[in-house]
Amino acid sequence: MVARSFAIVTLVAAALVGQPTISSALVASGFANPVLVTAPRNDSSRLFVVEQCTARIRIIRNGAVLPTPFLDINPLVSSNCGEDGLLGLAFHPNYAQNGFFYVSYTDNNLLSTIARYQVSANPDVANPLNPVTILTLQQPYSNHNGGHIAFGPDGYLYIGFGDGGSGNDPLGAGQDPNTWLGKMLRIDVDNPAPPLNYSVPPTNPFATQTGNRRLIWHWGLRNPWRWSFDRAFGHLYIADVGQNQVEEVNFVPFGQGGLNFGWRCREGNICTGLSGCACPSTFLTDPIHTYLHSDGCSITGGYVYRGCAIPSLVGTYFFADYCTNRIWSFRVVNGVRTQFVERTSELATPVGLFSISSFGEDSRGEIYIVSHGGSIYRITGTAGNTNPLALSAAAPPTIGTTFSLQLSAPTFPAAAYVCGFSLGMEPVQPLQDGRIIPLANDSLLLASLDPASPFFGNSLGNLDALGVATVQVNLPMDPQLVGRRVFAAYAVAAPTASLGIGAISCALPLTIQ
Repeated sequence: MVARSFAIVTLVAAALVGQPTISSALVASGFANPVLVTAPRNDSSRLFVVEQCTARIRIIRNGAVLPTPFLDINPLVSSNCGEDGLLGLAFHPNYAQNGFFYVSYTDNNLLSTIARYQVSANPDVANPLNPVTILTLQQPYSNHNGGHIAFGPDGYLYIGFGDGGSGNDPLGAGQDPNTWLGKMLRIDVDNPAPPLNYSVPPTNPFATQTGNRRLIWHWGLRNPWRWSFDRAFGHLYIADVGQNQVEEVNFVPFGQGGLNFGWRCREGNICTGLSGCACPSTFLTDPIHTYLHSDGCSITGGYVYRGCAIPSLVGTYFFADYCTNRIWSFRVVNGVRTQFVERTSELATPVGLFSISSFGEDSRGEIYIVSHGGSIYRITGTAGNTNPLALSAAAPPTIGTTFSLQLSAPTFPAAAYVCGFSLGMEPVQPLQDGRIIPLANDSLLLASLDPASPFFGNSLGNLDALGVATVQVNLPMDPQLVGRRVFAAYAVAAPTASLGIGAISCALPLTIQ
């Protein structure tokens, strides 16, 4: 019943709220060639910034840059600062329990290295000693190292490598299944097969074969920079840097492996005509989006927006060009690219936002833009295009206690009001367009300007003149609730409407203790 109500009001939200209007806001600056922003699961107060050339990982906590690096492995990492250096960081899905995180770097001998480290007793400082090397790959040239790593929704670690460098893939690595160059790999780091520090997932496309190909998940890549999983549905978006003509974005539905994206025989949708290549080929996967070098020269992949702050952007994929600082977005609906929009005038105007080396995603799904010049920006909504709902608690929710949850909704459109919200806990299913739809057995807590509202009854707390209501939430003495996050949904209604005009639900930075 609750799930159906909130799903219905979502349908009419876009038409009444209006078109997305966004901007970018400076979060922090002073970094040395940053190339990534990320965060562990459920860590809503910190951002981790990867510095390529210094080989440091820095922490931004609540907007302030901590003076001591989280990790500094400068002596191990190449100092050329071209396309090598410290390139990737991925926190283990169970980081809160095991403290494991993984880094990707190129050393002074052009050896790409994936290594595991662990946090120390101080949660803001890692232990730099005794790293565990997961795997290495010798790079034949200094460019096209790739180097991005991430855990997929299946819990496996994914690793992206470029074709080895130079130009036009002289080694033919992209189409050679016997090398990891020009590939995306997938490995299991939780169940190692000694003497290796990983094992091969049995569902890898070439898992039953021999040699290097057993780890390959996708191939035919030139230099994947960057790629990401849609946190709601698990789909994979890969931005692959072109040679002289075309930049491309590849889209892979969740769980699909073994795709060949065509390099070096194809650049985007264009046949290269290089030796040993035949085009077109029914064995090659078309990109979902391309652009020519008249619009840029080096693509920077981003993320699908799944945050709470800008409901109208949910499901939108962002990417940019490193050379021109142009930013675009689109959505994928039923495997088809739609709603393509250039965002440069909205997002790339601040002084200091140039040479976009990466995007980033925090634990709540908000998206960040990384300027290689040293600054981090967050994509924000402008007036009329932000989530008008704010939820807070005076103290952390604790099992066996009652805690006060405050709903603040002061900035709704004219003649509209919050008519209710629903509280629940993770894990939750199903997901609808990335939004958490509460289950029928979740608690329904209502806050309304009108206790006799036709939309909801049994209000527990009315909104005051400032749009604020406080409700009491009782948590049972159930140890299984510890560590789960609280989420909420709300609906906005107009007095003359028969349906609400907006509904959104998001995970909150409230972890049950």
